[in-house]
Amino acid sequence: STTEIPIVAAAAPSAASSSSSSGDSSGGADVHSGDITYYTVGPGACGYDDSGADETKNIVAIAADDFGPLTSLGVNQPANPLCDQTITISANGKTTTATIRDKCPGCDLGSIDVSSKTFMELFGSLDGGREPVTWWYN
Repeated sequence: STTEIPIVAAAAPSAASSSSSSGDSSGGADVHSGDITYYTVGPGACGYDDSGADETKNIVAIAADDFGPLTSLGVNQPANPLCDQTITISANGKTTTATIRDKCPGCDLGSIDVSSKTFMELFGSLDGGREPVTWWYN
């Protein structure tokens, strides 16, 4: 004879891709955590050519997994719903905002690349290279 054993699937606690810390001022928004680096901005996934804006604009490229698969090719047109949205970035005890203009294919989920201007506002120099960061959509 065979005995049927019921299989019960237990729901495991899910680890959110973002976490909130008590020290942020996100107002309850989903807070993403990862690394921040800076890069030379140029033609980006949103269809804009931001070449030369490294030291004049706060530009951010978010991880490709955060950016999503919604990008289409185009020039000077937002090709993804996240294009042109601003995020607040908190690192090194400082906070600034930047505009999403690109995606970062090499960034882990929650990590961001920013223009050198944005990195300088948070760290005062470009010496750090890769630092911990939290950020949220405005």
